[in-house]
Amino acid sequence: MPQNQYLHISTPNVGPVNLTVNQLGAGNQAYVVSNDNPVEIFIGNGNNTAFILPSTNTASSTNSKGYIIQSDKAVYVSVRLTAGNQNQAGSLVSKGLSGLGNSFRLGSFTNLKNFSASNQDYINFVSVMATENNTQIDFSDLPADIVVVNNTPLSVLLNAGESYVIALNPATTPSNRDGLIGALVTSDKPIVVNCGSLNGSNDTGNGRDAGFDQIAPLETIAIEGQVFSEYIFIRANGYNAIERPLIVAHYDNTEVWVDGDNTSGSLLTTLNAGDYISIDGSNFSTSGVSSPGGNLYVWTSKTTFAYQGIGGTNNEANQELFFVPPLNCKAPRSIDNIPLIQSSGTGGMTFTGGITIVAETGAAVNINGVPTTATPQAVNGNSNYVTYQITGLSGNISVSSDGQIYVSYYGANGAAAVGGFYSGFIFKPEITSDPIDIAVQELCIPFIELSLGSEEAFDAYQWFYNGIVITGATSETYLPTTPGFYQLEGIILNCSTVLSDNIPVSACVGDSDNDGVNNNLDIDVDNDGILNTLESDCNYNFDLSTNSGPYFTSNVTVSTANTEAVPFQGFTDQNLLMTASPTVGMVPSSTQYELIFDTPTQFKIELASDVLPSGAMQDTEEYIISVPFNETISVFNPDNQLLIDINYDGVYDNNVTQFTAFEIRFKLNAATLATGNGSFYFQSQVASQFEIKYINNSEISSNQVGFQLTQACRAIDSDGDSVTDAFDRDSDNDGIYDLVESGNAILDDNQDGMVDTLDANDADLDGHHDSAQFPVDSDSDGVFDFLDLDSDNDGLYDLFEAGIGINTLDIDNNGQMDLGFFDDNLNGVSDLVETIVPTDSDLDGVPDFIESDSDNDGCFDVQEAGFQGTVGVLDGTGIDENGLIVGGNGYNAAIDSNADGLFDYQEFTEIIIAAVTSPQFICEADNISLEISLEADSDSYDLIVWQRSTDGGISWQILSETPASFENVNSNVLEVLNASLSLSNNLFRTEMSRNDLVCQTFFSEPIEVIINPLPVIVSNVNLFQCDQDTDGITVFNLSEANSLISANYLNENFTYFYSSQQAEQGGFNAIENPINYQNTNIDPNIDPNQLFVRVETLEGCASVSQLDLFVSTTQIPNDFSIPPYSQCYDDSDGQTLFDFSDSEALVLELFPPTQNLTISYYETQADALSEINAITDTSNYQNSNGVNQNIWLRIDSNIDNSCVGMGPYIELVVNPLPELNTPLDSFYCINGPNSLTLDLNMEFDAVILGAQNPTAFSVAYFTSLFDAENDLAQVSSISNTTNIQTVFYRLINTNTACYDIAQFDIQFYAIPTANSVNSYIACDSDNNGQFLFDTSDLESAVLGTQPNMSVAYFDAQGNPLEDPNGLAITSPFPQSFLTTSQTITAVVSNGFCAEAETDIEFLVNNNTNFSVEDVVICNGDSQAIVLYLEASFSEFNYQWILPDLSTVETTQPELLVSQLGSYQVTVTNLNGSCSQTQIFDVFESQGPSISMEDIAIVQGTPNNSISIDEAALGTANYEFELIDENGNLVAPYQDQGYFDQLTGGFYELYVRDELQCEEVVITIPVLYIPNFFTPNNDGYNDVWAIKGISSGEYIFSKISIFDRYGKLLKNMTINQNFWDGTYNGITLPTNDYWYSVELLKLDGSIFVKQGHFTLRR
Repeated sequence: MPQNQYLHISTPNVGPVNLTVNQLGAGNQAYVVSNDNPVEIFIGNGNNTAFILPSTNTASSTNSKGYIIQSDKAVYVSVRLTAGNQNQAGSLVSKGLSGLGNSFRLGSFTNLKNFSASNQDYINFVSVMATENNTQIDFSDLPADIVVVNNTPLSVLLNAGESYVIALNPATTPSNRDGLIGALVTSDKPIVVNCGSLNGSNDTGNGRDAGFDQIAPLETIAIEGQVFSEYIFIRANGYNAIERPLIVAHYDNTEVWVDGDNTSGSLLTTLNAGDYISIDGSNFSTSGVSSPGGNLYVWTSKTTFAYQGIGGTNNEANQELFFVPPLNCKAPRSIDNIPLIQSSGTGGMTFTGGITIVAETGAAVNINGVPTTATPQAVNGNSNYVTYQITGLSGNISVSSDGQIYVSYYGANGAAAVGGFYSGFIFKPEITSDPIDIAVQELCIPFIELSLGSEEAFDAYQWFYNGIVITGATSETYLPTTPGFYQLEGIILNCSTVLSDNIPVSACVGDSDNDGVNNNLDIDVDNDGILNTLESDCNYNFDLSTNSGPYFTSNVTVSTANTEAVPFQGFTDQNLLMTASPTVGMVPSSTQYELIFDTPTQFKIELASDVLPSGAMQDTEEYIISVPFNETISVFNPDNQLLIDINYDGVYDNNVTQFTAFEIRFKLNAATLATGNGSFYFQSQVASQFEIKYINNSEISSNQVGFQLTQACRAIDSDGDSVTDAFDRDSDNDGIYDLVESGNAILDDNQDGMVDTLDANDADLDGHHDSAQFPVDSDSDGVFDFLDLDSDNDGLYDLFEAGIGINTLDIDNNGQMDLGFFDDNLNGVSDLVETIVPTDSDLDGVPDFIESDSDNDGCFDVQEAGFQGTVGVLDGTGIDENGLIVGGNGYNAAIDSNADGLFDYQEFTEIIIAAVTSPQFICEADNISLEISLEADSDSYDLIVWQRSTDGGISWQILSETPASFENVNSNVLEVLNASLSLSNNLFRTEMSRNDLVCQTFFSEPIEVIINPLPVIVSNVNLFQCDQDTDGITVFNLSEANSLISANYLNENFTYFYSSQQAEQGGFNAIENPINYQNTNIDPNIDPNQLFVRVETLEGCASVSQLDLFVSTTQIPNDFSIPPYSQCYDDSDGQTLFDFSDSEALVLELFPPTQNLTISYYETQADALSEINAITDTSNYQNSNGVNQNIWLRIDSNIDNSCVGMGPYIELVVNPLPELNTPLDSFYCINGPNSLTLDLNMEFDAVILGAQNPTAFSVAYFTSLFDAENDLAQVSSISNTTNIQTVFYRLINTNTACYDIAQFDIQFYAIPTANSVNSYIACDSDNNGQFLFDTSDLESAVLGTQPNMSVAYFDAQGNPLEDPNGLAITSPFPQSFLTTSQTITAVVSNGFCAEAETDIEFLVNNNTNFSVEDVVICNGDSQAIVLYLEASFSEFNYQWILPDLSTVETTQPELLVSQLGSYQVTVTNLNGSCSQTQIFDVFESQGPSISMEDIAIVQGTPNNSISIDEAALGTANYEFELIDENGNLVAPYQDQGYFDQLTGGFYELYVRDELQCEEVVITIPVLYIPNFFTPNNDGYNDVWAIKGISSGEYIFSKISIFDRYGKLLKNMTINQNFWDGTYNGITLPTNDYWYSVELLKLDGSIFVKQGHFTLRR
């Protein structure tokens, strides 16, 4: 189990280096590393970490494994881990950019032991990670019989950051032991590869350890101009069997020599591509564990991959395996440093070991800056090098030399070993950029310093600018001053020079408004809230369908490989479409479009619109967009649609949102992106031209891409102050910031003319405040305010109204500040006015320059200024381009009438009238004063007039002075006298005016006067009352007189007094309890029988009436009585309803019929005396309590309101109803209808009576409510004629005759039965022991026709039945039932009667499903056909029907077939319940036989080709696949044996029959003579060399190079077949050169050809 996994990161830089560590699937983490302070990062423990993938998870790709580490300086990265309880250890050293490539050969331990099934802790693996989307990766050259863990496919398509692992378990099959060694990994885009063993061994015992490393691709280890490879290995502390160099061939016929080259050494073997040799440790210069540090020189005739197995001790359990670089004179000279060499990580193991060094003979070697004292060992076979082994090291270790060095480290602890190479891998110089000012972190001129960023050390340096030597620039650093391309040449004495990439260095684009968005991408560069497009002239359309137009010219350039007839198309909508044919060999196919503006222009370019569907971007394309060196362009990539090469190192960076330079290189971050779907764009604030270069990297198909020029704007300077409007914060020079005039002043708290807090209000990072509004045009004259000199069209300049001044800053009175003002910050605003806030005279938040009434006095500014205007707008004949009205009398000095320094349009005058109270009320004939007053802050008035309206304010009349009616009509207090009802609802107001306010007068709010009328009353009334005791004193309810006094008494208030004076005054001394007034008084001056009543309306208007009181005696006889009224009550409170209405007739019989009387009923005597709370319904009266009750009668005369009689003459008696005990839940189980008869009295009487005395009550039963209520058709028994019988009963109190009625139900339930059900039998569809049965009719079969039954289900153990998910199965039974074979029980019940049950059987038989494939018989042999059964463990019978219709019966699933044709096979289980039949076919095929005689080659032409004589191959149909010498697929398997458009070289032709009986391969040389080369040391076409010729085919060769004048420059043979463009060490210039080729083949045929080619520099 892997443990203690750590990342170790170090750097040669003394200063801090910023790191970004992207743990895939977890995100980025920032670190800082320096030379003295390496970084250690704990990865985790176990077999499922960011670094380790469990072998069980290798069936598919993953995007959550691995790390991507980026830094701005060189760093070293390694992984170290332990495993197996620290009995194993391993390490991996990252190769950085040198590890990226397209072709790799793998290595691992050889695993020579005999494996058993118990050896499951061995594994060989290869892991790959893609760096770009849609990367095709293939694994080939693997033994056919290997068994891949999880059957992982050997071809995969990965996206950037995704990983993929192929793993082999050596214990599975012998081929798995070393099956990965020599395997070829190829990709169509750069990938990184790790491989090795975890665990494994190079010996035959049981010891094992981890050995793996990151490896370098063919592109890195192949040395320019050299076909061979050479290595020096240094042994560690192991014995010979584990100290093993491993050489893997990439090409056929690769010779492996030791102790010298092919002229001086010993030949070990000759390998073909993918073969390997594991060299025994006995070949080292020292042998055995007692002599560590011995070396071995290995020379291979062609480029090979090399690994080394070492031993930390002499124990097989202590091994390591790592990748080894070949010797190269360009190798680095230092490694600084290997961090914590003795440690696997904090908390991990401590190792004992050291380093091994290969150095040049005689070169100084320093360890941590100190010369080593170790003794160098000579290298047998190569005297140019020596080796060192230095042990006992710890801490951070640096190694340096004045020559090339190759450093590896190793260590051991017990049974664990680590190791790996830290140097020797070749890098071209890498230029890094540093800011020269800490405060300015921009990497652009003038803030940038260029330096050598990689670890290489060179003998000398030379900087280039645009390809030209910079005189004196010979150090590792350079300060560029001019934008352009910079390149660093590293010079290695006695080797060669190495050139860095040509790096564009740009000037800084600037950030004028300091908002963090550069000027190119900032759509509001002066931060005034106004888009640049509104402050520029964007009314341009470029017709790209022509190569020139009114505003531009254009050019199209294509590469030689681009043969498209129409490489470029432009369109009138500014879309453009670029086309490029497939790339040929190393020559890219490209189209370049250049557009030159006639005037510098701000432009924006995006992906084409969807009108160009063929212009979709593809990930096989690259793009370069550029502007001239001294200009810049920026890309905005918010959705990461693009990969951008920000370091110009050929590696396209991910997650780059913005980037700025004069040249931007990019490609798509997806497989394809349809037009119309691009969210990225390129933008330049100002450029004179731009170029787009489109490169089609596809070698198969022509491609197209479309872009669109979506914006083209040119600067304008509206005010002529030399600051263009986009940068000018006062574009019209009126002294007011554009931001204020655009309506965005609220966004500028500090009033500097720029929006505030942009960083928190710019969600889309475009430099424009998210809340900024579109510029306003206040006067709607078509000129935005920020360009309008009179924004409100009132005839006053904005400059004047803003308070800037006139005739001081605008002497020529044109509304603009006179040019020549001071503008130190160059923002287009005069320094004198930057702090002035535009005047807002009325402080309403709207400045005067856009307000038509600046002082808010109701008069337009144009009038108060003394101009002629209409509705606030100056009269005129038109509007000019500055927004000024022409033809009017404005734009002169405004009027200041009182000469107080404030113009009239600024000076606010206002009469403020205080609020009034309205309406105001008076009573009819009263007087009222109406008063108007002014607020304290009001100006005074000169004239006031009262007005009156009789129509609700529609019209007004001025009041005249009228005595006794309207007085003081010209003052602020109006007197209204002797108000009559005719004045009601009239309105009154004042009109006030000032002599100096000509445009308006002021009106008070209207006051409504309402005249309320007096009440209409009877002036004198009488009131009578009974007197039962004849003393003349009784209680009166005085309110009884109200209706006698006034007909409107219900809407009036009545109070009662002893004197008329008190009644007139109202208020105090009123009789306190008028409804209970007793006609007595102790004051002799008061007559208690003469009262005065004040009648007052709701509005408070009052009149007084006299009330006289009279007492009368009752006239009812003393012996008069009425019989009691009895009633039964129906609830516990004793209350019920009584009807005593017949009592009235009994009372009236006491009086003559002609006497006009009224009888009233009351619950109490007090109510009767006061005549309140009378009982209104005597026929339906509910008694007030549960006991007997008396009711009072009162008899009054209707003639004089006198009381005739009063007394409690009515008695109410109440009796309770019987108590009902209704039977509940009565039910009986029955066997059928009419099977049961019940005696109701016997069954239910006792229940119904409960505790009541049965002698005082009787119960009767009925079948309907009607019968029960009317006591009709009593019944004594009942039968089950229906399921439910309803019974009504009547319970009677035989003493009081009170009874009550209720009902109850009797339920009759059928006794349940459970029907038997047929067994469910099925064939198992997938042999998992389960089957999904159709049980839709199961429950209906169990129940039959029984209604109202429930069914419960149980398993054989009596537990509730559950489905496979553990959920209980309840009724209704599911439509389908997934189950194994079992018997369940169904229980039927109705919840009342005894249950019934039945058993149901489910039987699942194994099925006979099988698969069979068609069979191919190769070369006439017979072939065994095997059926693949799902239930392979079961026994079946097999019937085979052969093509001749004969039948074969077998008991085994196999048959040896030789007949061709159609077969039928039937599989049946032993009991015959399941069977299946299938048909398959048997075909015959023949493998191919091919030789060079069957192949026709056309070579040495522009269109080389291979043709195969298919008829000579055999009798079958054949397919053909072609792979070039670099392992790249030229054409996948195809039916036609013809390949053309071949560039030349050695091709592998694969041939197989269509039915794939056999596949053969043959190597075909195709001679190719290049027509150009570019010896610029960029790794591409650096030498001129003929491809496709092999020394084994020719007995004579002569290749000669001549200049154009025929001068012989070089003679070559096919063994030295390259020319580097020099003559006697002198570099020759760009020109055409000639060649002559003479080749004599072994068969005597001669090939002669002459021609010319181009040398380009």
